Amino acid sequence: MTTEEKCNRGRPRCAKTHHAILQATLELIAEQGYADLRIDEVAKHAGVGKQTIYRWWRNKAELCIEALLEEIHHTRLPDHPQGNTLRDDLLELASAISRRLNTPTARNLLVGVISASRVEDGSLASFRLQFLETRREAIREIFNRHENNVRLRSGFDLELAVDMLHGPMWYRLLMDHGPLDEAFVRALVEGVVRLAVEEER
Repeated sequence: MTTEEKCNRGRPRCAKTHHAILQATLELIAEQGYADLRIDEVAKHAGVGKQTIYRWWRNKAELCIEALLEEIHHTRLPDHPQGNTLRDDLLELASAISRRLNTPTARNLLVGVISASRVEDGSLASFRLQFLETRREAIREIFNRHENNVRLRSGFDLELAVDMLHGPMWYRLLMDHGPLDEAFVRALVEGVVRLAVEEER
């Protein structure tokens, strides 16, 4: 009996089958990358029918986005970094983001999903909302939490600061021209703080 057959068919989405599909997706991505991933292989690996996957996800990109979210769920970003300064809190958060991005599975998934999202209707918007926006909001929250501890430079643009912190990490991830390591993250945070902060109180 397959994983799918063991579930109660009367329920909209069986949790056991759902988890099996996402795990199969992650395992196959790790083995062969995003481009070579095929839905029929995922279905076979998970012990379900291909029609089940297409009933729950419109395309491969959407399936892989959810698999990526499942992959990082157990290692979520710190909810409330507790450093003494804006710099400390940004560094803790940026380090956590870089560690999530820098695993082979995450790298393969992200590069593939971003490429595919340009042609898969709605997938890029879904990825931006579910994955990117949560990380952008975490950076905004840190700046807001420290608004009484620092004097920001005149004309400071919070959204630009968020882009400046995220952008170089994504550039290195996608172009693979340099390491996404702790030294890089520390220098990146230092640069953002120097541009944003006029004085720490």
